[in-house]
Amino acid sequence: MIPECKDYATKGNSLDWKGPSCDSINWRGKKCHIFMLNEANEIAGVGRVDIGRDMQLIKGKPFCFDVKAMTAPPEVPDAFLVTLGYIDSAWFPDPRNEPDQFLTTVLLRLKQEDNGKLTITHDTSCLDSTNRIANLGTARKRLRECAVYLGK
Repeated sequence: MIPECKDYATKGNSLDWKGPSCDSINWRGKKCHIFMLNEANEIAGVGRVDIGRDMQLIKGKPFCFDVKAMTAPPEVPDAFLVTLGYIDSAWFPDPRNEPDQFLTTVLLRLKQEDNGKLTITHDTSCLDSTNRIANLGTARKRLRECAVYLGK
């Protein structure tokens, strides 16, 4: 078992794999994680995504809701961009209304370790944790601008 997942409850899912339940992770710790599976639907790596809390937008911690889009950006090797939807964890459920959903795009870097484990890290050097970037095109433009600024 991957160390990051050892404390999470196992519920299974439509892939019928034995692994952590995204719901239990989200509700228990209000942490956002990206799971990468291998060809056998086994967990190859888990990466934590730290979505910054903008106190002007939400009262509670960001609660990951869904993945809107993802791509491997040509600007950054061994990485991918993910646009995530999140809601305010302090939102009080109301059957008449859906919670407001906010969007952010994150850069996740991938590294294959010698032991075969995939390490996934959230890189905030160009896309800060409180960004409100809602699409991959804008995020890729920001990466190009950042590369010029940083002399990459």
